[in-house]
Amino acid sequence: MDLEEGLARPVSVGAKPGGALMVLAEGKKREIRRMLEAVGYHVERLLRVAVGPVQLGNLDRGAWRELSPPELEQLGALVLRPAKGTGIARQPGRDHNRGASMPAKKRFSARKDGKDGA
Repeated sequence: MDLEEGLARPVSVGAKPGGALMVLAEGKKREIRRMLEAVGYHVERLLRVAVGPVQLGNLDRGAWRELSPPELEQLGALVLRPAKGTGIARQPGRDHNRGASMPAKKRFSARKDGKDGA
């Protein structure tokens, strides 16, 4: 789907009870909402369930937890891999928005516009 910032394409989309799960390689501003609105759906609830290898699990809103050693190792591998199309290794502490990105999983529920959801 063509958005103002460029092409938007989820890595995967799957049905889940009460909604769906969408995996994005790169999250653009309100990308899921805009993609679904373009095909006639209104997003009622959107919840991030993972960022890269980090699964959020049962964390309450505003809560945090320590990352496990395997999560830290996996995140480190993502940061140090070459940026897209450059062959140049990425360096920690620098802005890498243009390089390789970390997939984010979001779960959402949506209703077709014009329907009351009942």
